[in-house]
Amino acid sequence: MPETVSQDSKTVAEATRQVAPFALAGVAAPLVAIGSGGLVQNWALLLGVALLLVASLCMILDLARSPRRWVQDTCVFVCLLALTLLVHGAGGTDSGAALVLLVPVVWMALYGSRLDVLVTLALMLTSIVALTLSDGSTDISSTDLRRIVVFVTVPALIVWTVSNLVHRLEASEQEARQGQDVLTTVATAARLIRESSDGRRTTCEALTQVADASSALLYEIDETGLLTVSAVVGSSVLGVGVPLDEPSAAALAFNTGLPVFVANTENDDRVSPGMVRLTSAQSVLVQPFRHGGLVQGVVEVVWRERRQALEPRAAQAVAVLAEEIGSALERADLVDNLQRRVKLDSLTRLPNRRAWREQLPHLMHSSTPLCVAVLDLDLFKTYNDTRGHLAGDRLLQSLAPSWLPLLRPEDLLVRWGGEEFALALPDCALDRAQQVLERLRLAVPHQQTVSAGVAMWDGTESIESLMTRADVALYEAKAQGRNRIVVNAPVVVADV
Repeated sequence: MPETVSQDSKTVAEATRQVAPFALAGVAAPLVAIGSGGLVQNWALLLGVALLLVASLCMILDLARSPRRWVQDTCVFVCLLALTLLVHGAGGTDSGAALVLLVPVVWMALYGSRLDVLVTLALMLTSIVALTLSDGSTDISSTDLRRIVVFVTVPALIVWTVSNLVHRLEASEQEARQGQDVLTTVATAARLIRESSDGRRTTCEALTQVADASSALLYEIDETGLLTVSAVVGSSVLGVGVPLDEPSAAALAFNTGLPVFVANTENDDRVSPGMVRLTSAQSVLVQPFRHGGLVQGVVEVVWRERRQALEPRAAQAVAVLAEEIGSALERADLVDNLQRRVKLDSLTRLPNRRAWREQLPHLMHSSTPLCVAVLDLDLFKTYNDTRGHLAGDRLLQSLAPSWLPLLRPEDLLVRWGGEEFALALPDCALDRAQQVLERLRLAVPHQQTVSAGVAMWDGTESIESLMTRADVALYEAKAQGRNRIVVNAPVVVADV
C-alpha cells in the first residue's frame, strides 16, 4: 500500500468510504451469475464473497487504526483470490465477469507503489490463465490467447495512466507543502527582520534555514568603499571587506544588480579565492538588495557541499528575504532621519533642546570635569531690526560652520532658542573651558559679538541647577557690557 496511506490513520467512516467502492465492484460477479444459463459454481461464489468481505473488513480496520503496508498488501491479494473464485463461480472467463479482476489492480494504481502494481498485474495474469484452464481443457486456444492478451494490455495501460496521474498529484502535493513551509518560514523571517533589533543577523539566520545552507553573509558598503561583511551566520568573516573592482561573486552581484549563482567555486574567476578559503564554499548564491532605489549591498548564501543546480524555490526565498532586508534598512534609515530631524534645529542644523536633554545626563555620568556654558548673541534684536530678519537668519546659520571646527567631536553645541546657544564641554576644566569660549567669541561672523556664562558641574547638582548657574554668569556678562565671558565658580565651603 502507498506511503501516503500508511502515514496517517483514518477514521472508520473514511476508511469505509475508501474501501467500499472496490468491495461493491467485486460483488458484480455473483450478479452476472444470476439468470445465467451457464455452469454456476455456488461454492466458489459463496467462498469468494466470504473472502472478499473478510479482506475488506480487515482493510477498513487497518486503515482506521495504524496502517501497515504488509497488512494492506495481503488484503489486496486475498481480494484478488476472492474475485478469482467469484469469476470461476459465475461461469469463468466466458461469463464476462472477469472484468472484476481489474479491481485490485486499480486499487494498487491508486494507493500502492509501482512494485505493488507489477506484482498485482502478474497475479491477475496468473488468475486469468488459471480461469482459462479451469474449463477442463489442457490447451489454450487462439481465442483464449487473445482474451489473455487483452486482459493484460488494457489493464496495463489503465494502470500506467492512473499510476502516473497519482504520482504526479503526490509530487504536486509534496511540492505545495514544501512551498507552504518555505512561505511560512519566509513570512516568519520577514516579520522577525522588521521587529528585530538586529535585522541583519536575523536575515542571515533565515537565509541558512530556507536555503539549507552552511552559512550566510550580508555585505554593505563601508566608509572606505569596500563591500564589507556586516553580519554573518555560520562563518567567521565578520568585517572582511571585498574591493568592488576585484573578482568576487559579491562584487559582481553588487555592480550588476543581478543575482549570481556559482555551482562550483573551484577555478571559477567570478569568486574571490580568499573568501572561498575563509568560508569553505563549494557553491554560492549572491543576491543584491536595494533601498532608496539603489543597490546598497548583497546577501550571500554558502554551501559547503557542491550544488549542481539551484532550486527555484530556494532562489525565490533568498530574493524575498534580500528584498525584505533592503526594506528594513530603508525603514531604519527613515526612522533615523526622522529622529535626527526631531533633535535637529531646522535653521542652524545644530542639535536642539531635545538632544541636549537626552545627551547631557550621559555626559554628567561619564565625564569629569564637565563645564556647561550658555552663549547669547549681543543686541540681536537690533541686528534684526536694522538689517532684516533674513540677515538675522543668515547670521544664525553662519555660527555652526564658524564654531564647530573650534570644538572637539565629543563637545555638544546646541541651539537653545532664539539667539541663545548651550555648550557642554566634557572632560574639560574651568580654565580650559574659558579658553574654548574665548575662541568662539572671537569667531562670531559679520563683526557681531557674543556674551557667555560658564559653570562647572560640582558632581552632585541637577541639570537645572547647573544651567541656572551658567545663566546667572551670562546675565553678569551682559550687565558688565557684553562681549565677554563670565565664570560662575563653584561655592567652596571652608572648614570651621
